Amino acid sequence: MKTILVAATHRSGSYLACDWLSSVGEFPFPEEYFNYDLKTAREELRLSESVPSNKVLKALIDCRGETHGIFTVKAMWPAFSTLFDELSGTNSSKQSIGTAALQWLKSPSILFVRRRDKSRQAVSFEIAKQTGIWRKLGGDKTRKSDLLYSYSRILACWDQIHKDEASWLCFFKAYGLAYHEIWYEDLVAEPSKEIKQALGHIGLEAKMEMLTESRFVMQSDTRNREWDERFKTRRSMDVHKKVSSRLKKPLKGQNKDSSSAALESISVSLRPKISKIEMKPDSTKLITVELKNLGNIPWEPELNAHELSDYYLELRYAKDPKGELIWQTELEEVVLAGESTELTLRLRSDTSLESFDCDLSFTHLEGELVVPKALCVDIQVDEKWEVLRRIFYQIDLSDKPGWIYLKNFGDMWIEEFPFVYLHEHGWVLVHKESSSPGTLCGIDSELNYFAVHLNKPKEFHVFVKGSTSAKPLEFLGVEMGVRRFKDIEKNLVQNIPLSMWEA
Repeated sequence: MKTILVAATHRSGSYLACDWLSSVGEFPFPEEYFNYDLKTAREELRLSESVPSNKVLKALIDCRGETHGIFTVKAMWPAFSTLFDELSGTNSSKQSIGTAALQWLKSPSILFVRRRDKSRQAVSFEIAKQTGIWRKLGGDKTRKSDLLYSYSRILACWDQIHKDEASWLCFFKAYGLAYHEIWYEDLVAEPSKEIKQALGHIGLEAKMEMLTESRFVMQSDTRNREWDERFKTRRSMDVHKKVSSRLKKPLKGQNKDSSSAALESISVSLRPKISKIEMKPDSTKLITVELKNLGNIPWEPELNAHELSDYYLELRYAKDPKGELIWQTELEEVVLAGESTELTLRLRSDTSLESFDCDLSFTHLEGELVVPKALCVDIQVDEKWEVLRRIFYQIDLSDKPGWIYLKNFGDMWIEEFPFVYLHEHGWVLVHKESSSPGTLCGIDSELNYFAVHLNKPKEFHVFVKGSTSAKPLEFLGVEMGVRRFKDIEKNLVQNIPLSMWEA
């Protein structure tokens, strides 16, 4: 069986390349199967999270071989290395990541999607992180109203892109693997030429003369260009290339005895004058903070050895003295004595559904000024979230918009609540009145009324029509779209289709 590996870095144009390659070459779209412990593969094959990764990958490759005669996959280095590092330990002697990968992929034909303009790529990477939108189909809406520029975050994206690209190149060289480069800039300039050359490298012919219009549309706009120009300007400024040597040294014109007085002269205030805001679960707000220099010398930001400003503002969860960082923003302009400046922070609510406090800290050359519990976030929940909070101990966000992740239950679609969609069971109508903390009660079109205790998530207590007692069924998993349950009392295995309630 032929294997095609599309190696890429984040926001390199790999979705566009894969869409055209699969359309012109008439082979299956290379999905990112290696992400999140083969999550997409588990959903397609209806395999539960309890199935080991090696069995899931084998089932995926076998299925693709039987149906298409070809296995195509796209991968970013972090997911690629994480998966095969895990699989390298499944044998008696732990292998290297590369050896394990080639054991599974055999002799893959490799296409390497790259982008020359790394700063534009880093900006796109950061915007995708903030919006949660990694590919956009025609007609999809893009949420960009609450995005916030951050030099340090874009720089981190820039660093990761270079690191991941170097890791791919090192892997190819170490194992003598031939690869064909698809440069994003060349692809958009001459798509037909680039796609035909790529297909030729992997030994396939173009089945179409002309490229069809891609399903995926370009997401960049004026915001991308503005951020890119701002990022490039910051990196090219000579004044910012200096490494600060003033850390832990008295400021110019200031002796040791006056340093504590200067510390006290720094004031930090929130504007607007609020100490409490209301937010919905998984929402964002931009917080404007006013900084005023009440000292005798100007604040002159310089870059430290990590290329970050030596004046910066942070918003943190007030869980402990060094709470988890929510957002950091830097001072990029000189603030003279007596002047004020504004910095903006991005606050995102979590899915704990509980109100929380935030600390505000301003770090400068002589130390750190902390305003404890400067902001209280009051989470406003509707009936949907009230019921979910009452039932489940922990709710996490899924990587897919509109979904949440529940431990032992997996992903759940909640936009049509009280109808929810569980990826292993299908549509379920949540019975709000009967459900209680730690117990989910619902109606399944195939099982009828059921109850599941969270401490035993695989044991379904099913009430059959006309019966007053519950029949215990053990959920064994899903195989080829069919759920398998074991009747605990009779010790018999039953095959039951997915629930098909329509919301």
